Amino acid sequence: MVMRHTAEQSSQHPNHRLNQPNHLPNHGHYSLKWRQKTLVIRTVQSPHAGIQVSLDDLDWATDRLQRSPVDRVKLDRHFSAAELCFWADACAQAGKRVYLSLPSMAALPQKRKPLHWKTKCLIDRLAALVILTIISPILLLMACVIRRSTTESILIREWQVGVRGKLYQAFYFRADMADGTALPHAGWMRRYRFDRLPKLINVLCGEMSLVGACPRRLSDVPEVEAQFHSQLNTLPGITGTWHLASHLDLLDFSFLHQLDFHYIWNWSLQQDLKVLLISASKILAEESP
Repeated sequence: MVMRHTAEQSSQHPNHRLNQPNHLPNHGHYSLKWRQKTLVIRTVQSPHAGIQVSLDDLDWATDRLQRSPVDRVKLDRHFSAAELCFWADACAQAGKRVYLSLPSMAALPQKRKPLHWKTKCLIDRLAALVILTIISPILLLMACVIRRSTTESILIREWQVGVRGKLYQAFYFRADMADGTALPHAGWMRRYRFDRLPKLINVLCGEMSLVGACPRRLSDVPEVEAQFHSQLNTLPGITGTWHLASHLDLLDFSFLHQLDFHYIWNWSLQQDLKVLLISASKILAEESP
């Protein structure tokens, strides 16, 4: 895939200029544009254009964002994986909402069936609240099991692309050490998808759905072909039609995008219920992750 970078001159807010550090070893050049309360960050090709930011100095970027009056930040979808994660982390630490700049998609269910979509979102949140309440003893037990195996954090977070390009951090129970070594409980947790139970928190927050499109990791965005960028606007789900496909098919990004488009275009509450029931039966029947 050929990546195209947009070259623009820097247009900085007069009262909140980002002072550029000198001699950065791992850096990028960016243009900054303020649009009302939104800061748009894009990459520039020329080393003499825009501002130079060190990807090794997260504190510097966080501090400058905290000083900015903007409410949200939009990132160029043509950034590298390292740049996307760097700016997402900086925005999170600065308390700014962060989005991926994406082309619009007319086929989104919330545009075609707004009332049904609002019903879905309400059901999602209520169901997530009820499920979390019921399984809270199990969640507490799993947290204790993980804590006995490691002193590292019980939950891990992963940047993913959400509805309308809004970035969020998906929650998982830890199954591996930071060095990649599997914890003793990793096998059965992954077998029954217990490591994904904390994602119900994301559903409760409206960042995910019980049934939706295949979640896209922020670090995978550079691998997505341009023709599929608009599909990143969709609401990701804990399960979906993609979960019913074979593991081999899940390695094919084009196949996944086709599945998602078919799901989006034919979306209905009845279809979501059907997928949810089939997914539950599949998880119980599986003998391996």
